[in-house]
Amino acid sequence: MPVRFRTLAVRLAILLVLIAAASPARAELIRITPVGVTVAQQDATGFTDPVPIGGDGFRLTYHGGGPTHIIDPLELIIGIPVEHLGDPVSTTPPLSNDANSGFTSIGIDVGDTATRYGGSWNTTTGYAGRFTTGKVYAFIGFNPDASDSENYSNWSGVGGFSMWDLFVFSLRFDPDMTHGSWAEFDTNLPGGSYVVGYGCTKINSSGLCKNEGATESTPFTFAGNVTNVPEPASLSLLLLGAGLLAARRRPRASAGQPRE
Repeated sequence: MPVRFRTLAVRLAILLVLIAAASPARAELIRITPVGVTVAQQDATGFTDPVPIGGDGFRLTYHGGGPTHIIDPLELIIGIPVEHLGDPVSTTPPLSNDANSGFTSIGIDVGDTATRYGGSWNTTTGYAGRFTTGKVYAFIGFNPDASDSENYSNWSGVGGFSMWDLFVFSLRFDPDMTHGSWAEFDTNLPGGSYVVGYGCTKINSSGLCKNEGATESTPFTFAGNVTNVPEPASLSLLLLGAGLLAARRRPRASAGQPRE
């Protein structure tokens, strides 16, 4: 059996075990998936930690917060890999909105009109520095600094890169981004790039997230990483396998009771 198909078979076997096991619901906050792929579909493939996305675009979904909404703006952070410490600063990547879940408008501002939430970056280019150590959100200066899993150890453990130029974009949504809302963006990112988000559901008088519970971010498991995305045929097979198993495990309705 070719290596590629053995790898897919192993992933499918792991997927089936995960589906068979009961797991509690959890808040996953700001999620990144490939273009056209929902959070549920991405989870079903088992391709996470981080999530492989294409260099030409991605989907951002607000998958937490319950009844709350993200206060504008949501700050999107893109990390562009750098090969040598002395290399010039990377060019700010392009970013434009494509499809979405029904927003009237989505505003995109490179660097925002001002730094926010305690962070520091160039408001013209969005450049927030060359990330070589520590935690991503703390490196930018966000307060609270959000998910600790977005750190140098995790980033450098994938793809063979050891440093990234960080860029900040502000996103504004009309109406507000609520649980389940999503938007897709076109861009042009090299392999090894990362995409994560940061936002607030409540803000204090200092303009920071009110507390850690009011902070929305992207855990490393659900960060977007530009790499080889599973080809559509393989992705479809994985999703089909997950659907068939779920159908077989669904309990039958008792006599006189409607099916779900």
